[in-house]
Amino acid sequence: MSVQAGLQVLNNDVVTAANNEGNQAWVFGLGVSTKSTVGNVPVEYSLRFSHGQTELLRQQSMFNGFTQSTNLRYQSLTFEAMRVFGLSELFEFSLGLNFVPQYRTLLYDFENISPERDRLLSFGMGLSGKLSLIEAYSKNRSAGLVFGIAAQWTDFFIHNSRNRPIDGFRYRHFIVSPHLGIRF
Repeated sequence: MSVQAGLQVLNNDVVTAANNEGNQAWVFGLGVSTKSTVGNVPVEYSLRFSHGQTELLRQQSMFNGFTQSTNLRYQSLTFEAMRVFGLSELFEFSLGLNFVPQYRTLLYDFENISPERDRLLSFGMGLSGKLSLIEAYSKNRSAGLVFGIAAQWTDFFIHNSRNRPIDGFRYRHFIVSPHLGIRF
C-alpha cells in the first residue's frame, strides 16, 4: 500500500500561461499492489487512484478587478502490470504497461455552467517505471517500508465524447512522483 504526490510534467491538454506562471498540476494518489511470479518472472500488479487539478485560464476584469478562472480536474484509476528486476537486496526496478480510465472535468467560476455538462471520460495506455528502496523490518524481508520514485507516460486515445465534436483529439501526460509505502 502506498501514497503518492507527483508533478504532471507533460500535459498537452493545458496551454502554458502567457504570463509564465506555469500550469503544472500536482497529482495526489493512493494505491495498492501485489507481486506474483508468472513463469519464473516476478510481476507487480498495482491499482492506484489519482486526483489532480490545474488552472487553465484566469481572467481579470479591467473594470472591477474581479477574477474568474477555469480549472481542469483529473481523476484517474491506473492499473499497472510491471516486470520486477531485483537490483540488490535493497533496490528494485519495475517496468511495464499501464491502462488508465480518466475523468477530466472543467470547473468554471462563471455562473449557470454545470460541471457535469463538461466532463470527458478517456481511456489510455502507456508505460510505467518505478525505482524502489525497500527497508525491511522482518527477517525474511517480506515486510518493510518502501521508498521510491515512479514515472508514468500515458496516451489517451479513446474518448466518450457525449455527442461533442472531438475528432482527432489526443491527450498525453507524463507524471513523475515519489512514493512511500508499507510492504507486508
